Amino acid sequence: MNPFNFLILEGNAYKIKKTFSLIHLVLLCWLSIGLAVLFFSTKFKLGLVITVFALLLFALVLFKSSKTRIVPTEKRVQIDTGIRGQQPIQYQFSEIDGFHIHLIQTKFGLPLHATLYIQLTQAEQKKRYEIGSSLRPKSMQRLREELEEIMSNKK
Repeated sequence: MNPFNFLILEGNAYKIKKTFSLIHLVLLCWLSIGLAVLFFSTKFKLGLVITVFALLLFALVLFKSSKTRIVPTEKRVQIDTGIRGQQPIQYQFSEIDGFHIHLIQTKFGLPLHATLYIQLTQAEQKKRYEIGSSLRPKSMQRLREELEEIMSNKK
């Protein structure tokens, strides 16, 4: 049984569970716009193009699995860069400075999107990679706590 909510055990490593984020919401809006134009307008071709394009992008975003892996037995993190043919970048736990949550909020302070970044130091260079995103900041806070728990070897 997996003790974590946002980390999925895969062999001896953990991968990050995908959550519904702002990009999913935007693509659903484009899909509904395309369907509305397709059925309630005389612009059939435009509606068809918008619908097909939104469906393709939605499928790519929805089915792309997380390539970031946390391997607690070897005390390292593997981060996929997304560049075809390039191997994942590997960092030791000692190179990790911490985790940072970036919020996108409305004018009234309502959160729209939360992104969790991992901050790394390697050869006096600071880098940060996105490892998770969600509509809810609490989800990213829980993911951050689970990652910190793995890093500190409590479980």
